[in-house]
Amino acid sequence: MDKFSTNCVIALSAPEIAIKSDEVRSFMERMLRDNMTEFLKRHEVHYDSIERASGRMFISTQQPESTINALSKCFGINVLCPAIKIDFDATLEDLESNVIPLCENKFKTTFAVRVKSYAGKITSKQVEIALGSAILKKWPKLKVKLNDPEKQLNLVLYSDKAYVYFDSVKGSEGMPVGCQGRVHLICDGFEEKKDSLRLGWMLMKSGCRVSVSGANLKELGEWASKGEIMECSLDEAKQLFADGRIMGFFCPATDDEGSKKAAVLIGQKVISPLIFCETVTPFD
Repeated sequence: MDKFSTNCVIALSAPEIAIKSDEVRSFMERMLRDNMTEFLKRHEVHYDSIERASGRMFISTQQPESTINALSKCFGINVLCPAIKIDFDATLEDLESNVIPLCENKFKTTFAVRVKSYAGKITSKQVEIALGSAILKKWPKLKVKLNDPEKQLNLVLYSDKAYVYFDSVKGSEGMPVGCQGRVHLICDGFEEKKDSLRLGWMLMKSGCRVSVSGANLKELGEWASKGEIMECSLDEAKQLFADGRIMGFFCPATDDEGSKKAAVLIGQKVISPLIFCETVTPFD
């Protein structure tokens, strides 16, 4: 019988966040946690807590599958891992006795052990060697394969707890929506809705909250923490820009002529990324 019963989900921050300075990364991770909270609330997923540490979010929940589904379109997450949290007394012996039973029925042919240790004196390499040896002792027909193993045992260790997982689900990556402020997407006069959806999705992935005029882009709500995209008129957008609540204007033009028309409508410089950008989106 499989003894691995998940009680948490680990959300690993996207690389776009990891490369930032400590101050900026901390700001983005706090915003990501706030967005995750809204996603879970919107999808009515129960969880006990969200802890932030070492570029990861640890969501304590008895609904791991629902949690992963709810957060799969939350920008800022690289991967989501259903995991089990166990108590840890900072000894290799205790770790072996708790982790090895969780490996029952997990391996068939080849395996690897990957560890991130923040547990002080115990290094990641020590744990990898100890657990790898213990697995081979219990299941001697298995073979270690560091590159592309059939299954990988992963651990994240702290001084008093360990997180164990075997599988991961790809997240939406990008940066947390809102960390770059709000921008306005001018769709007035642009008939190709697909281009507006493509650009709106790209802006959200880059960390922008998006308001829209001239089109209903409700499909983008799937990637918005509260499930909605703000709509407003061009006049309202101009006022928001004057008040400093909109950082800039974009349009889905695919040529210079369309970009110039949008600039005339709003009376400001308009950026048109689709002229030169070929980013793949869900709306292609």
